[in-house]
Amino acid sequence: MAVATRKRSRRKAREGGMPLTASLGVVGWERLDAVLLAALATEAPLLLVGAHGTAKTLVAERVAAALGLEFR
Repeated sequence: MAVATRKRSRRKAREGGMPLTASLGVVGWERLDAVLLAALATEAPLLLVGAHGTAKTLVAERVAAALGLEFR
């Protein structure tokens, strides 16, 4: 069931029906989608600042995986 849900989520993301961070499996970051997309499009550095446990590393790992890049 989880696999079908993930496939459906990816399809919705490709169709423009799902926010970027939600398509990566990160909840609660939708308000930063535009900033993340702008940094990716311009290849500009992006500094994620937040309290401990707010999924900063998770977002970086998921973006790298989605782009097929190595996360170090």
